[in-house]
Amino acid sequence: MDTKILSEKQLAAELQLSSWTVRSLRLQAGLPYFRTAGRIFYRMSSVIEWMSEEEKKNMEKHISA
Repeated sequence: MDTKILSEKQLAAELQLSSWTVRSLRLQAGLPYFRTAGRIFYRMSSVIEWMSEEEKKNMEKHISA
């Protein structure tokens, strides 16, 4: 399991997204994060699990439509 911990900027680079998109996903879509010492971090394994769940939800929507 990937236990890599990333800042918002690092996660954005890893996912090839803007920092604004990552922030938006956190605030509006529930992207998992944790805060320590006033900073926001992301555990890569949690992000991947969240993305997989989102993918499943989208597939179910598509199949039932």
